[in-house]
Amino acid sequence: MTDDAGPVFTRRSTVARLALLEAQGDDLSVHEAMMLALQQATAEVGALGGVVHLPCETPDGLYLVASSGLPNKVTDELAYLAIDRDLVPVRAMREGVLCWSEDGSPRIENHGAVAVPVPGTERPLGVLTLFLSDDRKPDASGCSFLTVVAGWSGQWLGQRTVDPAPCRDCDRPRAGRGSRVARSRPTPWRPPTPRDPGGVPPGRRRGWRS
Repeated sequence: MTDDAGPVFTRRSTVARLALLEAQGDDLSVHEAMMLALQQATAEVGALGGVVHLPCETPDGLYLVASSGLPNKVTDELAYLAIDRDLVPVRAMREGVLCWSEDGSPRIENHGAVAVPVPGTERPLGVLTLFLSDDRKPDASGCSFLTVVAGWSGQWLGQRTVDPAPCRDCDRPRAGRGSRVARSRPTPWRPPTPRDPGGVPPGRRRGWRS
């Protein structure tokens, strides 16, 4: 179900995860905050793992700021993503909507991926991507939860100033403790009320690569 405040949930674990995010203080680094959001999203959806990307200083790409549950052979190829590539996280960032593919990554066979943009006022502040345990799109509840977690992430980033990676060839996460991201005023985030979600955010079904 949904109401004017957004998706609503009843499952105890879902409500507990959202309460955990809401209870976090202001002393987290960018990496720690995005890891927290990523880990809660991964656990709720039952994904293999995931990544969070933020924009580079120049508008031509995204850099990896957090990863969870994935081997180096996967995260290495995700360290920098050119914004003109037809990849799930890049499409979500570019189009501003949840995107899904049944082909998650060339390095992970028979597994899909879903990506949701982290909302800002004028454009997304980043993107959260999960690599799924099979090639099926998450259900309505899972998609709604991802959208809510992305909203929390957008609120957190929008209240801080974070330095983006300075160049196109960035090959490592740069947002450790004390790092800062460009200040933006995101859409206000409100914790959902406990009932079941309804509706699926708009998505795309295309391959990971063009």
